[in-house]
Amino acid sequence: MSLVSRTVCRTLATSLALVALFASPIFAETLTKRAELASEPFLIQLGKQYELQVKFRDNLKMRANVDGGVQSLVKASVDNVARTAASLNLQFEQLIKLPDAKIEKIEQRAAATSRIEQPDLRGMMVARIQGATSEQLLFAAEALRNLAEVEWVQLTELNPPPPGDYAPPTPDYVSLQDYRPANPGLNVDYLWARGGKGQGVRYSDCEYGWDVDHEDLVDIPIVVEAGQTMNSPFGLDHGTSAVGITAGVENGYGITGIAPDVESVNVYPEISVEQGSRRATCIANAIADSDPGDVVLLEMQTTGAGGDYAPAEYDLSVWTVVKNGGDQGVLVVAAAGNGNQNLDSAPYASYMARGDSKSIIIGAGSANTGHNKLSFSTYGNRVNVQTWGELVFTSGYGGYAVHGGDSRQSYTATFNGTSSASAVAAGAISALQSYALLTLARPLTPAEMRSLLIQTGIPQGAGGHIGPFVNLRDASIFMDQFLVNPTDTDNDGVADVFDNCPLTANPAQDDVDLDGIGDFCDSDADNDGIANSSDNCPFVVNLSQTNADGESFGDACDNCPTVPNDDQYDEYSDGIGDACDGAMHIQNYTLPDAYRTQPYFVQMTAIGGLPPYNWSFLGGDLPFGCNFNGGAAGTVTGTPTFNATYFFTFMAIDSDAPFKADTISVSVTVVDPPYICGDADNSGGVTISDAVFLINYIFSGGPAPNPAQAADADCSGGVTVSDAVYLINFIFSGGAAPCAAC
Repeated sequence: MSLVSRTVCRTLATSLALVALFASPIFAETLTKRAELASEPFLIQLGKQYELQVKFRDNLKMRANVDGGVQSLVKASVDNVARTAASLNLQFEQLIKLPDAKIEKIEQRAAATSRIEQPDLRGMMVARIQGATSEQLLFAAEALRNLAEVEWVQLTELNPPPPGDYAPPTPDYVSLQDYRPANPGLNVDYLWARGGKGQGVRYSDCEYGWDVDHEDLVDIPIVVEAGQTMNSPFGLDHGTSAVGITAGVENGYGITGIAPDVESVNVYPEISVEQGSRRATCIANAIADSDPGDVVLLEMQTTGAGGDYAPAEYDLSVWTVVKNGGDQGVLVVAAAGNGNQNLDSAPYASYMARGDSKSIIIGAGSANTGHNKLSFSTYGNRVNVQTWGELVFTSGYGGYAVHGGDSRQSYTATFNGTSSASAVAAGAISALQSYALLTLARPLTPAEMRSLLIQTGIPQGAGGHIGPFVNLRDASIFMDQFLVNPTDTDNDGVADVFDNCPLTANPAQDDVDLDGIGDFCDSDADNDGIANSSDNCPFVVNLSQTNADGESFGDACDNCPTVPNDDQYDEYSDGIGDACDGAMHIQNYTLPDAYRTQPYFVQMTAIGGLPPYNWSFLGGDLPFGCNFNGGAAGTVTGTPTFNATYFFTFMAIDSDAPFKADTISVSVTVVDPPYICGDADNSGGVTISDAVFLINYIFSGGPAPNPAQAADADCSGGVTVSDAVYLINFIFSGGAAPCAAC
């Protein structure tokens, strides 16, 4: 990597300088490091089609070329990738087909809201092989996974069916919209009476197709994603049913949605005539078009590690985009999937270890007061809440009626699966969000909404965990009682009733093991049976506690497990620590403050390459009174004379041929030296010598106290003989300590 392209702005006072994350102006010091994702096991099933997707590491800024190759915007070498692609006849194209400005918008907004580094979304690509079989794609996936430039690879199933209408349909249904009244329904009318009908909330649905001319939808109207023409292999009924549940018009006929007054209904097709299969793109665009607090429904599922349907976010590309949405405050509501998969089982351990995407995952429960898990619903602790997964009356299909033989007047009483459950939940969440806007004058965050639904829901009955049943009555009452004037004991911006650490400030609400106790106050944050105080990887399950290099981090969370590196520096953010990535790195990421009028010394250090290093000053401003000593010295020395923050850049070159080099920009802040009140002679303590020093200064022209404030023992605002008397009284007569009696 060239010196120009690798100039890194790493500074102690970065709060004063905007860091350009490729047009994303975020204060660098506020961003938490993003954890990389790992490839999931490759799973191929007969009769299904797959697409090979690859995510390159963020620091490389890889981009697909029009000729199918790749380039690095930071001019990193792409030789390994190019050789592998040539040997396999791979052609790369960007996975998310949106304008750069739109992608940058969601990266920047998510980083600004969450203070978490965001993945390089344009580094996610499709790797195509003309006419490839599934076996050829599998071989290519294995080859790409072995490249150091690659974060993850996956074989994602193309066009899995939507998670609705679980076969066989149930012929014995309850009449009409029985999910609307009180238990076993959601008690929609109670929330309506309080004014929560969806107003002020933008609602989006991501799936295959919709009949936008249906009589209960045509007056909304539905806005289809600009530039995309639906191309659904599953017809238009599924989307018609889902949107009807939320936004069906209150028009005196047909069905009425749970949140009919939503600000707008927007639909994003998974397959379009223009772009083909585009799951990640349609989700990303829905998020980009939404504001914090808006609702995006994912009516989709994918084959998981257990061999049947799991949440769509099991796919790494979907998880990456969904996490971005959650980080910026968009409420992503997702179907759990119809595969009866246990997300707490061993095959899904790596999925659970990714952490919290901040989506709200919905399971399918029975349409009665038992609220039992239905046999097909995927389950586990990651599934948050449930609604009806059977017997949902809505628009579309025509199993109940098709008036006049016109499909635009079709209705069903048996919309089922986690599709119906997630659609009902999305409608309920939209209505609750509008009530939050009315009562709190702000939207609930994803974490707050999820906590509200769980805390106020009706307890689940039998079956694997799909969470409580959504209860709009108790949720709205809870909002009135606890959120209008919320108690926030730790003052972290999260009300105690929602705070997973109510006594410890933790605005991010991180909860690695999803047990409802935040990592900041969980004695065993990763739930591996080893207390944090004894765990060398407190946020990563590692029962063996293996620690090959003997420093503070166990192998499971050490970015350089064979070389001691307690600082865990990782300049390239590639998951490989500076101590063992083979490159050369200056290690002075931050420089200490300097004290005016006191000597200052900093020794520059580097690792990697071949010592000794040759240091040189490239530009900027050193503190007045200080010098940069280049050559073999590599030091900043001197006595600063003026308070300010100074920014400068320097470089180190190693002794190898060809040489390696690194460049770094840093800052030094010069401040007044610290002092002890009463320590007039600056000896580090208060003794009789300080009284003598003051008497000598006042009466005999002795040296002045430095700083003067240190000699002002009685806090009078000046230095007089009274300060000497005050000190003598303190030292010999038990008087008040300097300034203590002021």
